[in-house]
Amino acid sequence: MDHGNGGMHMQDEDDQTCLRDDWSRLCITLSSEQVRILAVFFCCVVLLNVGIYLIYAICLCYTHRSINRVMSFGLVTLGLTLSLPQALVRIGDPHFNYPNSIPHLVLFAVGDITDHVGILMLIYWDICTEAVDLVYALDPKQHSCSLRRLKMVGIASMISQVFILGSLFTMVYLLERHEDRCTTFTTFTLVQLGAVFGFAPTVAFGMLVRGLHRLWNQLPGDVPRRLVHRLRYTQLGLGTLMLLCASFVPSAVLLGTVPFFQVKAGFLYVFVVLTLLGLASSVLLFGELILTLKSIRSKANRPIPLSPAVLEELVQAGTQQLAWNNMTRIQSAPPVWDRGCAHAVARSFLDLVPDESDKLTMKTTDLCMKLLKPMTLEARCSVWESLAAGFPTLAKHQRAFDRSASMTMTMNLSMHHYIGKPDTFVSHCWASHFWELLEIVQRYDENTNRNNFFFLDVFSMNQHDFADISGEQMDELKACTSPQSITSSATLVGLKDIYQTMLKALTRSIETPGRVLLALTPHEQPLLLTRSWCLYEIYIAWKVGAEVSCGFVPEAEQSVKNSLVESDALIKTMLNAVDAENSRATMETDRKMILSLIEQAGFNRFNTFVREKLSASLRMVALTTLVRSNTKNLDIKSEAESESISSRARSVSGATRSDFVLRDRLAHLYGLDSEEEEDEFSI
Repeated sequence: MDHGNGGMHMQDEDDQTCLRDDWSRLCITLSSEQVRILAVFFCCVVLLNVGIYLIYAICLCYTHRSINRVMSFGLVTLGLTLSLPQALVRIGDPHFNYPNSIPHLVLFAVGDITDHVGILMLIYWDICTEAVDLVYALDPKQHSCSLRRLKMVGIASMISQVFILGSLFTMVYLLERHEDRCTTFTTFTLVQLGAVFGFAPTVAFGMLVRGLHRLWNQLPGDVPRRLVHRLRYTQLGLGTLMLLCASFVPSAVLLGTVPFFQVKAGFLYVFVVLTLLGLASSVLLFGELILTLKSIRSKANRPIPLSPAVLEELVQAGTQQLAWNNMTRIQSAPPVWDRGCAHAVARSFLDLVPDESDKLTMKTTDLCMKLLKPMTLEARCSVWESLAAGFPTLAKHQRAFDRSASMTMTMNLSMHHYIGKPDTFVSHCWASHFWELLEIVQRYDENTNRNNFFFLDVFSMNQHDFADISGEQMDELKACTSPQSITSSATLVGLKDIYQTMLKALTRSIETPGRVLLALTPHEQPLLLTRSWCLYEIYIAWKVGAEVSCGFVPEAEQSVKNSLVESDALIKTMLNAVDAENSRATMETDRKMILSLIEQAGFNRFNTFVREKLSASLRMVALTTLVRSNTKNLDIKSEAESESISSRARSVSGATRSDFVLRDRLAHLYGLDSEEEEDEFSI
């Protein structure tokens, strides 16, 4: 009798010292300290997720991210947080089994369902959706079909978690026999890990990888580097995820059939699976946080437009300083191809126009003739030069004047926020509305996620002196064989080779940034494609190997994208407008000069070349254009003025691309002429 009591006493002691698995309820060979350490580590991982997500949530107040991504990370973090109480209890009591406590079991089950729904949302509604937008950008039918499939599969997968995990935890609580529990775990592993997170995502990622391979075969050879990097990154990411999900299928078979894993099913699920999930979520969330911070930093570094009063004072101070430098023969301006300005600068000059209706109707040539030239008349300089001289001049004399708060703030900012070496050359038609040009360059900033400096000829090049030469004087200049033969005006001495100098400067202005943005307005019949200078800029861009991209106003982007992927009608319409022989220029001398260069190789050859390159660039719009539904228009635009622009340009004399000041020419001519005398512009 005593022997029997002793045996029962020993069994009770074993029950008290044995650590039982949550699901199998069998003893596992782990010490209490090991369980405590694993529980503490799990808590640290969960708290790390919570901390990163809180910082991420604060950052969302200053920028915009994908709503599906924000929700998916939020659900994963919330689910892990709901799983935290059972781990906290285990730190104090390693023998605790959460299935024996209904509150802890319900809390853990809700948390587990939540984080798995978040993972599936991240897979189907974020990663796969963004990949579909890129992979099937040139195939609208497949694009819409794939998005519908992703939505349906995502919804079905997320709903399945309620039934799969809900049934699992219900049976874990109710079932008593060890064999029944093992069967439940095997079924759960094969369905959840093998099918929901293994087979289905592998098929989805595999289809996207296949579609991406087809896309590569459809692209032309001269794909922009930014797009190439994006495609390669997508290809690498999809391939990695496909292999990872494919590995879940054999893992599910192994975990569900081997007795060693069946005995430790609950322990492995909490302290291995969920811990790895938390670590993976932390890494992904940290990467998303870095991208968000970069986006905020990019917006923070983006200069705000200068107020009209500040801008006028800057230009006035710079112009006066340059006028004094001209008198003292001090030449310090950088070459024209190193003059770039931010979007905020161009926007600031339009803000000088007091009437809102005038802002909507003002063309680039009107801005030049009515604002820019009068503001810089005293020094007969470019706007860029006046700003470059105005910033340091005002900063130097700031204490000598009564400055407003806005001026003080502007002076505290470096002028390098507003002007600098150009990143992108903008080819645009001066007969188009200036606000459209502003929207296109602003959109380019958004798409590249950076503050670009643009070479805009109306600001970077001097708009004085040469524009005032009459047509008769220009014909005389072209006819004369030496400076001594010029008799009409002494100021024309030395200007005979101004066109060659200007063309070399134009080449350097495109070659220096290595990127060209074509401002195509209106998008149905872009004026740019009918202008001699613009066609020649397109040719030079590809001759020097510059990347060429097409820019449209935000309202036209979706229309252009739909037209490009549905048919070639829009492309054919644009390409038919390319005809160098019938192109126009404000000054006939400009047109004759360009045609004489093109005629040497033949107009048909030139037109064919430009059409081929432009066609390839237009097809990239569907891949490189970011179409955002929440894009805000410029404040100056009203609904009443949203109609298409007339395709006929209003001819305005003066202020053309040939308006290259004599002072610029004298400062840089010899450096240019010292280069090779080979004709850079022969086709």
